[in-house]
Amino acid sequence: AISSDNKFLVSGGDYSYLQLFDLSTGNNKPRVFKSKTSETWFVGFTSDGKGVISAGNDKNILYWNLSNGNSSVISASSVKINTIAISPIGNKIVVGKDNGEISIIDLDKNNEVSILHQDN
Repeated sequence: AISSDNKFLVSGGDYSYLQLFDLSTGNNKPRVFKSKTSETWFVGFTSDGKGVISAGNDKNILYWNLSNGNSSVISASSVKINTIAISPIGNKIVVGKDNGEISIIDLDKNNEVSILHQDN
């Protein structure tokens, strides 16, 4: 994912860390953030660019503070997470789950505000 100011790129993948690249400097060496999961598949910047939201195989959604590298669990799921999306304003996360559920998490209130179900 690329930050809204186009200065940073963050990546996850089939390894236990996130990589943050500073595109404005041209330096190819990333800052590494150790993840609590073995794989991190979904990453996105918060609207203010000060944090990253991630999800991986551990079924947790994490907030990463980019200034200190600390992470905290925003939401824990009982099923596999298939995708996440962050609202343009940055106060909501949409989470698509393996069981067909779509959750909306309000970051201001730090809770799940809505659960939608896919029709079969």
